[in-house]
Amino acid sequence: VYQQHGSTTTRNTFAVYANTGGSNSKNLQYAVRGDGLILQPGQPGVYLDALDWTSSNKYMHNGYQFWQVGSNWNNSSGTWTCPVAGKYFVAADAQAHNAVTANYANLIPRKNNSDYGLESVATVASGGSSHHASISFAIIMDCAANDTIRVYSNHSYRNNTQNKLTIYLLG
Repeated sequence: VYQQHGSTTTRNTFAVYANTGGSNSKNLQYAVRGDGLILQPGQPGVYLDALDWTSSNKYMHNGYQFWQVGSNWNNSSGTWTCPVAGKYFVAADAQAHNAVTANYANLIPRKNNSDYGLESVATVASGGSSHHASISFAIIMDCAANDTIRVYSNHSYRNNTQNKLTIYLLG
């Protein structure tokens, strides 16, 4: 535990560091600055876009990963494994047009492969190719260590474009 005195914005910072093994080397784990900003650089999370949907894997998967803290996301299966118990922020959105089912698309948050609330739904004009619609949700899930988080669709969404997923441990 360490208290730092610095510039106007960081004055009276309370910080917790982990010793990384080297002489006097330490990694910031948690800090509360004097101006109220809370820093948690090691919080597990992931952000992806351009996620796939296929009839053989109906979960958001194979996305372009912008960042990940930890190694909890399995991109090929579309599975996040919670490293610790806590509240996880989960947000997903997808394009509904050009869905496999042509005029109906949905997203369903799941914990341990069971629905976690109701589906988010979008319908588009017949044919679905000229009318753009999107579906989304943002929730906070209460999870135990080793629970899994996935985003499911039994009706599909537009594949491999403009679909986003964020999972982040709040605490």
